[in-house]
Amino acid sequence: MKSTIRRFISGIAIAGFAQTALAADPGYSPEFFNPSPALYFNWSGFYFGASGGGGIADAEFGNGAFSLLSSTLVTTPLATAVQLPSGALALSPDNTTFSSFGGFAGYNTQWESAILSLEVNYHRTSLDVSAFSSTPTFAIPGSGNVTFYNVDASVGSRISLTDYATIRGRAGWALGNFLPYATLGLAIGRADVTNSALVHFTGVDNRGIVVANVDVPINQLQKDKFAVGYAVGVGVDWMVMSGLFVRAEYEFVEFANFGDRSEFPNGSRIPPIEFVQRNLSLNTVRLGLGYKF
Repeated sequence: MKSTIRRFISGIAIAGFAQTALAADPGYSPEFFNPSPALYFNWSGFYFGASGGGGIADAEFGNGAFSLLSSTLVTTPLATAVQLPSGALALSPDNTTFSSFGGFAGYNTQWESAILSLEVNYHRTSLDVSAFSSTPTFAIPGSGNVTFYNVDASVGSRISLTDYATIRGRAGWALGNFLPYATLGLAIGRADVTNSALVHFTGVDNRGIVVANVDVPINQLQKDKFAVGYAVGVGVDWMVMSGLFVRAEYEFVEFANFGDRSEFPNGSRIPPIEFVQRNLSLNTVRLGLGYKF
């Protein structure tokens, strides 16, 4: 009985000594049996989603409508008498609010916390920006039985953006289930562009009687006009559950070259309209919901 007790006590002592020795070993850690979680989340793979938002659009219209007006004057008795200086009917920039909705798809590659992606976005919108300008009525000498003409003129331009797409590179840094990122890429927009010009004049004879009252309007609509620009933005994706994430994003897009074609308006023989620059920029804030495979 005594030998059994001695063996039991000896076993406890040996176990305690072994535990003390392991604890003193610098290569030993009790966390070996309870590893800490990974410091980054797995964002790699294909993903897709839908988004919607709104923002502010700014537009500059160039001198296309003024060129149309100059072409219109050629067809009237005023052609040799009226010389409107360039800039007399300048169109002021316009801005407006708008909304949009669409979808996105892309692929993430990941090196620990660093994320690089290629992403395609499509946005549908009904954005309209426009400008109008007119001259005060002025008088010019007449001809024949007309002593003088009272003349006034006006021009207008409109851009109606239908939709646009972006192809963006994306760089981000995974912070657990959050992925803040920045984007840079190419944007392609589609819009209907309208120019309008109106010349109105009345002819007055030497008795002060109006002998002519004429309106000469011209409207030129170019449907599905494409323009190329660039897109830059910042945002964050938040993985709320396995595969499902929420997105919040700001993006700036600028299009250029919504210009006029060199053509004869309405099939007429008047001089063609020169190519002009029209710039359109978008500041957009949007929310989205996506899924990563």
